[in-house]
Amino acid sequence: MRTYLLVALLLVTTSVVGQRRVAYRSLEATYVALNAADVVTTYRAINRGGYEENPLLRPIISRPAVFIPVKGLMTLGSLALLRRIGRDSPKAALVYLSILNIGMGAVVYHNYRVTLRIPLGR
Repeated sequence: MRTYLLVALLLVTTSVVGQRRVAYRSLEATYVALNAADVVTTYRAINRGGYEENPLLRPIISRPAVFIPVKGLMTLGSLALLRRIGRDSPKAALVYLSILNIGMGAVVYHNYRVTLRIPLGR
């Protein structure tokens, strides 16, 4: 009976850890997709007369060959840092990544709204 309980406990624990890993990887994929959507919506807004509000990226936004790799490296750097945090505190990494996704979602939503407000060809 004890063996069955231990096996059941092991299966439940493995299942929970596996689910957390799937959730984390899904959030990572979402974060990458949201950052890509940020690039697309930012350039759409700029093409309609908008501007980059991030003061760190503003100087390079006019050069897509520089901006896009920098944005990609920032995204990957954030994910690498979160994976390092996740080694010691998986829950904290999951929470931080969730917050980053919410923030990037808000940025993409804002960019999209800006493109709707600015008439084409302005």
